[in-house]
Amino acid sequence: MSCFKLPRTLLQEFQALAANFFWHDGDRRRIHWLAWDKMCRSKLEGGLGFRNLEAFNLALLAKQLWRLLSRPESLVCRVLKAKCRWHIGTGHSVSIWTDPWLPRTPSFQVITPRPSHVHVLRVHDLVSEDLHDWNVELIRAIFWPEDQDLILQTPLSLVSSVDLLVWHYSENGIFSIRSAYHLALSMSVEASSSGTCWPSQLWHQVWALSNVRWHILDSSPLSMEEWITDLSAKLSTTEFAFVTMVCWTIWWTRNLKLANKEFLLPLQVIEFAHNYLTAFSAHGNSLSKGLSASMENLHKWIHPPPDSIKVNFDGGVLDGGCALGIGILARNASGHCLAWLSLRLDRGGTAEMAEALAAREANHFALRHRWPRVIFEGDSSTLMNKISSVQADFSVISPLVADIRFLSSLIDYVLFSFVRRLGNSAADFLAGCALNRGGDASCLPPGLLFVICIDNAE
Repeated sequence: MSCFKLPRTLLQEFQALAANFFWHDGDRRRIHWLAWDKMCRSKLEGGLGFRNLEAFNLALLAKQLWRLLSRPESLVCRVLKAKCRWHIGTGHSVSIWTDPWLPRTPSFQVITPRPSHVHVLRVHDLVSEDLHDWNVELIRAIFWPEDQDLILQTPLSLVSSVDLLVWHYSENGIFSIRSAYHLALSMSVEASSSGTCWPSQLWHQVWALSNVRWHILDSSPLSMEEWITDLSAKLSTTEFAFVTMVCWTIWWTRNLKLANKEFLLPLQVIEFAHNYLTAFSAHGNSLSKGLSASMENLHKWIHPPPDSIKVNFDGGVLDGGCALGIGILARNASGHCLAWLSLRLDRGGTAEMAEALAAREANHFALRHRWPRVIFEGDSSTLMNKISSVQADFSVISPLVADIRFLSSLIDYVLFSFVRRLGNSAADFLAGCALNRGGDASCLPPGLLFVICIDNAE
C-alpha cells in the first residue's frame, strides 16, 4: 500500500470483510449497527479508530512523496532526478549551464563550456521576445554545433507556460512503470552481447534468424525454393527482407574474399545488411508501400460543406533532417483553390515536429484570411489524437499542440480531420516543393493544378 494506489473496489472488499468479522455473531445473521465510515472516526470524535483503507493508502503514498521532497540527497531522489529534464515553457526557471534541459542522454545538459564573456544565464535569455522563438544568431554565437541543433529543434509555445520537470523516457513526458522498467532493463544489459551500440531493432531482427532452419545444419536437406517458401511463411515481411539482405551480403563478401579484397567480418555483415536495408526503405522503396497502397486508395480528398473551407496541411523533412517543409492549401466546396502556402524552415526536426508546425501555421493561415468555418485536414493520426486528447502531455511537440488549440479557439467553427496521405496529396506536394525549391514560394508551383484537378475528378 505504500508503493501503489490500490483500486477502490478492492479496498471496499477488504473493508467489507473487516466489517463482517467485527459484527460476526456465531451462525446468526450479521447486523451492522453502525456505518463503517463512522466507526473509522477517531475515538475523540465518537468512533472506534478503525482504519479507512483508502485514506490510509493515500497517506502512505504521501509519505513517500514527502521523503522525496524533504530528502533530495537520498538515492531514490537522485536516481529519479537523473532521468528527468526540464520541459521549456518560458525558460525563466531553467539555468542554461547547470540544469538538465536538452534531450540528450544521459546528462541532458549542454556540452559547450560557458564562455567567460557571456552573461546569458537563463534559457529565457536565448528567446527572441518579438518572434516568440529562439534567437538563432545568439545561439550560433555561443554554443557548439551539437548544442545548437538540439536547442533549435526544441519548439517553443506562443502561449506562456511554466517550466516543468518531465520524465524523458516516455513519449508524453509522464513517468510510467512501463518506461522505467524498460529503462532499467536496457541499463542492465550494457555488459551483455546485446549491450553494444547497435540499434535495438537490429537485434530484434538478428534474433528472428533463430526461427530459420538452415538447411546446411538440418538433417533433411531442403532445396533453395523450399527454404525460401518456409522462411516467407514463418517470418514477417520486415524479418524476411532482413534475412534476404543478410544472405545477399554473405554472398557479396564471399566474392570479395575470393577476389582477395577486403571483406566483412560476421558481425559487420549483420550491421551492413541492416544499414543497407534501412537506407533502401528510406528512399521510398519499403516493402510495406505496396501493401498500404490499396488501403490508401479508399481515402480520397472530399469536398467540404458549402459554408466551410477545408485547409489541408502537411510537413516534410529534408534528407538529413537539416530543413523542414510546410505545405498548406485551402479549398472551398467546389474544390477551387482559395489560397496556398509553401514554406521552408531552415531548422532541424523530426517528421512529427514538421506536421505540428504545419498545423500551427495552417491555423495562422486561416486566421489571416478570416474564414469563420474551417476544416483542418492532415495525414498524421498521432498529431490529430494529441490535439483532441484531454490527457496531460509533455512531449516534444506539446508546445505546438497548445498553440494549435489556442489559435483554433479564435475561429468560430473548427474541425480537425484525419485523412490518408493520398487524400492529402496537394499539401504533400507543396511541402515537397518547399524542400526542393527553398524559401517561401511566391509563384504557383508547376504541377499543383494537376494535383487539384485529380482531387476534384475523384
